Amino acid sequence: MYNNYKVIKTEELKDIASRGTLLMHVKSGARVVLIENDDENKTFCIGFKTPPHDSTGVPHIIEHSVLCGSKKYPVKEPFVELMKGSLNTFLNAMTFSDKTIYPVSSCNDKDFQNLMDVYMDAVLYPNILTNEKIFKQEGWHYELQDKEGELIYNGVVYNEMKGAFSSEDQILGRESLNSLFPDNAYGVESGGNPDDIPSLTYENFVKFYKKYYHPSNSYIYLYGNCNMEEKLEYLDKEYLSKFDTIDPDSAILPHEPFKETKVREYFYQLPAGVEEDKKTLISYNIAMPKDLDCVDKTGLDILTNVLLNNNGAILKEELLKTGALQTVEGEFDGEILQPVFSVSGKGANKEDKDLIINTIEKTLHDLVFKGLDKKTIEAALNSYEFKTREADFGGLSKGLIYGMNILTTWLYNDYDPFSALDYSKVFNKLREYLNTHYYEYLILKYLLKNTHKSVVLVEPSKTCQTEHDEAIKKELAEYKNNLSEDDLERIIRETKELKEYQASADTQEALDTIPTLLREDISSKVKEASNVENLFGDTKVIHHNYTTNGIVYLTSYFNLKVLTEDELGVAGLLRDLFGKLNTANKSYLELDQEIGINTGGISADIDTFLDKDGNVLPFFGIKQTTLLNKVDFAFDLVKEIIDSSDYGMKDKIKELITQKTQNLSRRFVGAGHQVSLTRAFSYTEDDAQLAQEVNGITYYDNLMELLKNYDETFDACKEALLNVSKKLFNKDNLIMSVTCNDEDFIASKEAINKFILGLNDEKYEDVLTIQKAKLDEGFKAPFNVNYCALVGNYKKQGLEYNGHLEVLNNLLATDYLWKNVRVLGGAYGCMFYIDKDGKLGLTSYRDPKIKETYDVYKNIPNYLDGIDFSEEELFKFVIGAIGNLEFPRSPRVSGVVDLKEYFACITKEDKQKQKEEILNTTLTDIKDCKKFFELVFTDPSVCTIGNSEKVEENKELFKSVKNLLK
Repeated sequence: MYNNYKVIKTEELKDIASRGTLLMHVKSGARVVLIENDDENKTFCIGFKTPPHDSTGVPHIIEHSVLCGSKKYPVKEPFVELMKGSLNTFLNAMTFSDKTIYPVSSCNDKDFQNLMDVYMDAVLYPNILTNEKIFKQEGWHYELQDKEGELIYNGVVYNEMKGAFSSEDQILGRESLNSLFPDNAYGVESGGNPDDIPSLTYENFVKFYKKYYHPSNSYIYLYGNCNMEEKLEYLDKEYLSKFDTIDPDSAILPHEPFKETKVREYFYQLPAGVEEDKKTLISYNIAMPKDLDCVDKTGLDILTNVLLNNNGAILKEELLKTGALQTVEGEFDGEILQPVFSVSGKGANKEDKDLIINTIEKTLHDLVFKGLDKKTIEAALNSYEFKTREADFGGLSKGLIYGMNILTTWLYNDYDPFSALDYSKVFNKLREYLNTHYYEYLILKYLLKNTHKSVVLVEPSKTCQTEHDEAIKKELAEYKNNLSEDDLERIIRETKELKEYQASADTQEALDTIPTLLREDISSKVKEASNVENLFGDTKVIHHNYTTNGIVYLTSYFNLKVLTEDELGVAGLLRDLFGKLNTANKSYLELDQEIGINTGGISADIDTFLDKDGNVLPFFGIKQTTLLNKVDFAFDLVKEIIDSSDYGMKDKIKELITQKTQNLSRRFVGAGHQVSLTRAFSYTEDDAQLAQEVNGITYYDNLMELLKNYDETFDACKEALLNVSKKLFNKDNLIMSVTCNDEDFIASKEAINKFILGLNDEKYEDVLTIQKAKLDEGFKAPFNVNYCALVGNYKKQGLEYNGHLEVLNNLLATDYLWKNVRVLGGAYGCMFYIDKDGKLGLTSYRDPKIKETYDVYKNIPNYLDGIDFSEEELFKFVIGAIGNLEFPRSPRVSGVVDLKEYFACITKEDKQKQKEEILNTTLTDIKDCKKFFELVFTDPSVCTIGNSEKVEENKELFKSVKNLLK
């Protein structure tokens, strides 16, 4: 059936309604897995085992570089050309600690084939073997403009990893893994340590590629509803048949177990003005044996939640009782050869190390002999299984996630790709073990008797990053001073040549090689939202009719407009405490158990929608995911939380507030582009300012102030929580959203009605008014990179939305901003944001520059003046714009999107008009968008979050400069 392939085995994968086939390509030795089903969102992936030998980041730099031109597609950025003009539902590449993968997904058959071909040619015939400039651009290079100028390092991966190394949390996580495996691939940084990246030579870069990028070292994966025989024939004919089998020598060797615990110490720089007391991070790490099966791996993952991550987790509670830590988390990494269990905590002092270790080991020892609470384990198991079977990955395709899952076994055992998808076998076994001592056995065998352990301390320093940066500057200055005149001229010349290469345009002949879709390949249809308005008394219940396999997604939205602006932060805290405190009838541990055993989760969030006139509609949303037969039970739990949560739990509330501040500070590092963009919008936009009050920098500042004076202000905090709760949770203030099929909605009506009738019926007037001020802030932080946002509102300048703006969005993101901020500027990314309500914004990600990036933004009108795309070139951007708007969504996400359209009164006709405007966009339409920027740029708002020294150097750009972290 499959010519030129040997079938190793075939399995029915009932848990994902698929058929799996494992093959080996006879000539090349390529491993292939097929997962056939009726999913139209098809996925292809080729991956390679890429164990690094040092921390120069060579696997990561290759991942970037192979997508910069190939034999069949000799343009400089095939990846970007695909971003411009593809209907892809996923397009990216990822470097892990031991593998590199290149996955793509699309619902369009022609598009899917195009994506496959570009990626196969990229990884097997890249231009990196003959063009060193690609290595310099994506990896690193010396940059010098003139003989008097400063010599610096630059490069996309170099700057990306400077950003990754800015976070103390990431330092802890990385060193925790490295400390357990000093003698194999997991002991070094596959992404690249910025200190080591400049030691990577082009020769070693090419050598690594040639060693590992061969079909004999590849893992090829095809998923979905497509002609597998046809795809296999194509792979064989076009690529795999050109290679003979070799031994790639890519085996990842297990590490010899430690005989005693290793202790490692590292440092991170504190934000300015923050004292060093109780600022040490610590992790306690244990490496598992390599032959852990899927049952034990899943059991240990569940156990990690029971011990450390669930509300009331026993090991976390014991550690917090000591007072030696302020926050505690657990992680189980089962995606590498030897899985790792970690306990990590923040808010320690170095001298607390022994107390923390002793508490961990004593608690684990006591649990083995006293036994774990069976109901807690059952709740964690049920919750884990529910989410696994639900397979709701938000915007990510199932094929992508399943493909990553199979590599957790397949990469280390050529004949075992499917066990990671055999959920029933795993969960049935774990359920059988509930009434045994199996989970205690896991603790005893893998956590207590295991000697392969490490302890990592990441200690605060007021000067370490500053001293490090100064040392790099001094090193580069000394290197420059020792260069000969010829060498100086060479570096200046190479800097100029690289810039010229980066700025140069591809030839039309090269661009014509990129496969594209035609107008007839694009459907003109739009999807109609499913919004059926029902009245339960005076309460609106919006039903979204989707097939959810017996799951009911239900959100109770309570109007926040009954609050004053001063009470918004209290509503944010109410959200963060929801379901995590004792109630009148249950402890928070019992509540957590009931939620885990009987539902797929109960949580709270604050969501903002906009009406048709752009006015903000803010809600406190209580979200339930549950099976149909548990809807009534889930409502009872929600009602109990609403009516009788104990806001007098002083210590527990402090713990939860502290955890929230840590999560927010982590977000500032990992998603600084989004944080800076929202902050900039908050100067003029109601919804963005509200977001600041409940989950942004303002909320963080207020929580830190609350913690600073906690004992004095707690009573007032308690009263505020009770008062806001009383105002919010009443039926007059409620609108509900339910996502399920018609039959399940009818069956849920009685429970919905009962819940509504049981709510307080006291009425409150809308009083919320939101105050804003144009602040134009620069936030200093101990980061190595910057996040630069510039925003405005085009509607306030008298302009109206048109679908052409979606094409403009794709054009700027994949052409102008990509070339000028990423390629020439060295930032990891740059995004353009525009919506129908008037907001227009630009933001950069892990950016080494500030002023230069703002100059790029402000030059957009000149860029638009000068563009001269052919009709065919412009249509690529049209295709990409359609792809950005239309992609498969899970039923849950579909319900949320439909509700947004309900509030905004968006009709099918509106969406049809938008799509036609996109499809009919001309070059004149795009050039005409120049006026949007010219008007907005007359008085834009700016916000930068970034490196303290860089922000200070550019302080003239801001009205105020302040420290971000407290």
